[in-house]
Amino acid sequence: MNYIAACYKKSGQLINIYLTQFRFAITLSSFVFTPLVSYAGSLENFNSSEIHVLPHETQEDLQYSSLQKAIDFSYNNLSPNVTSVKFVIHQGTYDGQSAVLRPKQGVHYEITSASGSDPLPSFDGHQQQLTWLKIVSTNGSGSTVSISKLRITNYVTAISIEGDRENLDKFNSGNKISDMRFENIGQNSPDASPSTAVIRLVNSRANEILNNVFLNIRNVKDCNLLHSIYLAHHSSDNSIKNNSFANFCGSPIRVRDDSNRNIAKLNSFVNIQNKRLMDQWFCDKNIREDCTKKQPEQDSHSNIFKMNEISP
Repeated sequence: MNYIAACYKKSGQLINIYLTQFRFAITLSSFVFTPLVSYAGSLENFNSSEIHVLPHETQEDLQYSSLQKAIDFSYNNLSPNVTSVKFVIHQGTYDGQSAVLRPKQGVHYEITSASGSDPLPSFDGHQQQLTWLKIVSTNGSGSTVSISKLRITNYVTAISIEGDRENLDKFNSGNKISDMRFENIGQNSPDASPSTAVIRLVNSRANEILNNVFLNIRNVKDCNLLHSIYLAHHSSDNSIKNNSFANFCGSPIRVRDDSNRNIAKLNSFVNIQNKRLMDQWFCDKNIREDCTKKQPEQDSHSNIFKMNEISP
């Protein structure tokens, strides 16, 4: 049997208790129940859980103010029956955070805003050499992570979804990134390593990247290496639709190494300095000495770029 954990504040009357499918309120005389991370667990019949995150420090048990701590809490406290975990991010600014999610097989994860309205919760990397979120899944099946309605700014890379680039069978699939704002992503110092991606997929298939905004995506040096969406190493059958790209100096979409049948459709491009909006490349060991993959890389095929709007 699981339980609900949260903190009390002497600042009001209302207590909000989050359960899997139900929300109800209890009125007390002197307390308000304000979850920084509230675990809405399951009895035997419940199979989903919510974890709430707020950008405030707390000394209370089981209450966290970072996405990584919320993820770690989910690993250690969820019932084996749980098949859905929702991380609800409340409004505010989360400074310098970086997280790694290793999805459990058979569990769907969602990371989203509590309200879905402006101002969106903002993760600010403060121009450190950070990736906001790395998702690592090599089980050869769907990792099914959904990310939506957040603002990610001042990171080197925003999201990296990683299978095993050396083993074709160790992939992940079925992830969705939607209604996000990515701003000021890239290398900020010529002495730092250049960024190559805002969103990077490695051996990751059948994902959806929809209705996102990519704004001011630049490297200080070697800007041609930076791409808003980088589909690499067997990342096939992905859909890139209804996104907005503005103020960019590299090619916005790159396809690499046997990444096939991807489609970029109904996107808008404004002030893109690179004439190639979607390009293909692979590191050819026959002519280069700096290729790092053990197996030879291959050309990609059957990728589609159509019905997109391009403005100066």
